[in-house]
Amino acid sequence: MCRSCVTRSSISLYPRSVSPDPSLCSHHQGKVKALKALLAAGADVTIGEKDGYTPMHGAGFQGRAEVAKVLIEHGLNPSDRHADGFTPIHRACWGGSQRHAETVRVLLEAGVSHEEKSSNGDTPMEMTKNPHTLQVIQTHLDKLAAAGGDSATSHWEPVVESTKQKQEQKQEL
Repeated sequence: MCRSCVTRSSISLYPRSVSPDPSLCSHHQGKVKALKALLAAGADVTIGEKDGYTPMHGAGFQGRAEVAKVLIEHGLNPSDRHADGFTPIHRACWGGSQRHAETVRVLLEAGVSHEEKSSNGDTPMEMTKNPHTLQVIQTHLDKLAAAGGDSATSHWEPVVESTKQKQEQKQEL
């Protein structure tokens, strides 16, 4: 068990008194078995690290889809908004790898809205540059449209083009 995950009186994934070394913590490394053991031992998933980032935010930022699943199953809010105005899906959208896209998929399947706005007003589709993540979000939108759900669009190209245009406008500012 990670030394930085154990406190004097209880087990937590992020003790408030220290900022854990991400290389030591099971939830950052994607070590699902270790995370499950910590949770079974009573780890408090509501405790954030010293800056308030919860394990769910770490799972999003690190692109740890399996960790996010375990945390969601354990009752952690997948739309937890940090004081900086970003949620785990936003953090996952920042990542450029396939694992970040998979984490976005897990969060969407858990009920996180594809329209969840960040503090600057951007949606996940608008903030990602990862083509895998764009595809995951578009697939989600297509499923919503096919089921008769509320969807801004059900076509890939117009969404990609409007997202690229918005990103280019931001870069010009």
